[in-house]
Amino acid sequence: MDNKKIILVINPGSTSTKVALYNGECEINNKSIEHSSEIITRFANINEQLNFRKEAVISYLKEMNVAVSELSAIAARGGVIGELETGAYLVDKDFVEASKKPLAPHVSNLAPIIAFELANEVGINAYAYDMVCGCGTPEEIFTLSGVPELSRPFLTHVLNSRATCFEQASRDNLNISEATYIVTHMGGGITSNLVDAGKIKDIVADDEGTMSPERSGGVPSRRLVELCFSGKYSEKQVQTMLKE
Repeated sequence: MDNKKIILVINPGSTSTKVALYNGECEINNKSIEHSSEIITRFANINEQLNFRKEAVISYLKEMNVAVSELSAIAARGGVIGELETGAYLVDKDFVEASKKPLAPHVSNLAPIIAFELANEVGINAYAYDMVCGCGTPEEIFTLSGVPELSRPFLTHVLNSRATCFEQASRDNLNISEATYIVTHMGGGITSNLVDAGKIKDIVADDEGTMSPERSGGVPSRRLVELCFSGKYSEKQVQTMLKE
């Protein structure tokens, strides 16, 4: 194994932290470190999980007998910090600060922070790739809803959707720039995406489509309004009903 080419990959999810080691493009090992809901609910917010998640990553490296100093780079899933294009970004201090104060709470915001802190210890680069907010700038028509005051947020499962498209394009003997696909991500949340030449053009978001293990999906809007104004629930409680 050429230690100069070892890359650590970090991908936190709501109930797990997925990690992997690559030697160049060849996978050495991957692991999904599961976190019980009992543990996760002890934290008041996502940022409080930072050290817990970081320790999980460090424990994985120890288990694999790989020191941080042996890594050539760290790749992290990114979260919701702005309107960004698809692809890779170098994580710096500004990126870290934005990840600590994201536009939307999502555990993937922790990945670039963990990657930067570890990379900074040994003087290597940390990168964030195909972040949750890495959909680019949508055409206005795709942000419209039936209510002028309610624009559609343009957030989706970019990472898995684009990876699937690259894989399928390879199987179809096509360059990604020549391919157009409709792809559905099925996880804690479910999204469907129109991907043209590798760029996400339109989406069905996780609060618009089908229900999933951690999302309500689209719900009857009139009944939702009645629920919100029933006086029985706070805004936070209603939000939690829709998205665990």
